[in-house]
Amino acid sequence: MIFNNMKIGFWNVANKDLSDSIASLVFENQLDIICLAEISETTVLEFLQKINRLGSPNKYIQVSCCKDKLTLISSYPALVFEDKSSLYPSVRYITHSIKTLNANFNLISVHFHAKPNWSENSLFVGCTALSRDIQKIEEETNCTNTILIGDFNMNPFENGMVSANGLNAVSDLNYAFKNSGRTVDGVFYKYFYNPMWNFFGDFKEPFGTYYYRSAGHISHEWHIYDQVIFRPVMKPYLDKKYIQIVTKIDRDSLINPLNRPDKVNYSDHLPIIFTLNL
Repeated sequence: MIFNNMKIGFWNVANKDLSDSIASLVFENQLDIICLAEISETTVLEFLQKINRLGSPNKYIQVSCCKDKLTLISSYPALVFEDKSSLYPSVRYITHSIKTLNANFNLISVHFHAKPNWSENSLFVGCTALSRDIQKIEEETNCTNTILIGDFNMNPFENGMVSANGLNAVSDLNYAFKNSGRTVDGVFYKYFYNPMWNFFGDFKEPFGTYYYRSAGHISHEWHIYDQVIFRPVMKPYLDKKYIQIVTKIDRDSLINPLNRPDKVNYSDHLPIIFTLNL
């Protein structure tokens, strides 16, 4: 199959019936692939019926997977995807090898445990296991064009995201592209690049994808739990505006009057979109 670009979305819909909003998100942004977390099978079926009635040129399907923690929907035909999720035991991420005439990719969709359930140390251990599984996936597919997208329940600066034996995701694409990785105690670890660092601070809105004000003196308030990271070798495929946090769907705001995710009418997480030029 030949594709001029590839638009991938992710949304943790917080177990709400947001089938209308998901269909509008996909249709408005012409998403080729969307990964959904915390969604019921009923909502998935309703969404598929609605998106396929909106007049998209290609029919959307649920992509087959041997694990059901996350749901992958695509307008690409099923033959483009090969499920690789059986290569590892974890149910917290699913993997598909995507093969086109333009390029091949490994797409890993992630939904780690929420912080109230797992400590930061436990999430870090989960990232070290994921890192080992990514090595298996890249060896099995003979492909290092690897993309991770999802709800990591960690900020870009937390140990699981930045440690060498975790995801080793850095904030400098040019450096990572030139150097590919780093050596610690004689072991070489390949880099991921994490563009989500660019959303911190008040120079760009929104200020994150998830808002939570914890009790006590220390509170980050805004968090970037929903992230996309990728191998720096994919730099040539990047679209000019390749990453965005979505705040409006069908002219309706996903942000409440306090400028935080509207978790009453929508989800407590904001969707993200990643675009590649192929």
